[in-house]
Amino acid sequence: MASLLLAPYTVHLPVLLRTLVLTVLVVPVVSYALVPLLTKAHGAARRRAGRHSRSAVV
Repeated sequence: MASLLLAPYTVHLPVLLRTLVLTVLVVPVVSYALVPLLTKAHGAARRRAGRHSRSAVV
């Protein structure tokens, strides 16, 4: 998805430089936005599962 959005701006760059630009932009977004959301969702799912079952998976 990100590569498609960046394609008009990076089409003139060599492949390795395009990869570097994509990595520099995507890794922080995933680290600071997506991972915390997934962690929160996982915690909520575990709490919900814990209410319904006595033996919670650790």
